[in-house]
Amino acid sequence: MSKRQPKLRNQILGLTANAIEVVPDKQGRILIPEKMRKAVSLDSEAMVVGAINHIEFWDPEKFDKTTSQTDEDFDRHIESVFA
Repeated sequence: MSKRQPKLRNQILGLTANAIEVVPDKQGRILIPEKMRKAVSLDSEAMVVGAINHIEFWDPEKFDKTTSQTDEDFDRHIESVFA
């Protein structure tokens, strides 16, 4: 668990309890379980996005909408992301 943020332990536990192991098929594809697709509203298309130390699956339209929003403090915060 997060030793740096013990207050988040229960939330992290709830999140990781839904983790599953997947095995790619011979063509390298993986099946995203229906329960997970519904939870994040994935239909027929999904984007696999690298997020520093993990990957995320996104609906392409939601990804574009989310990443097009800018934060005035982005330049100040970006240093802490890669520190």
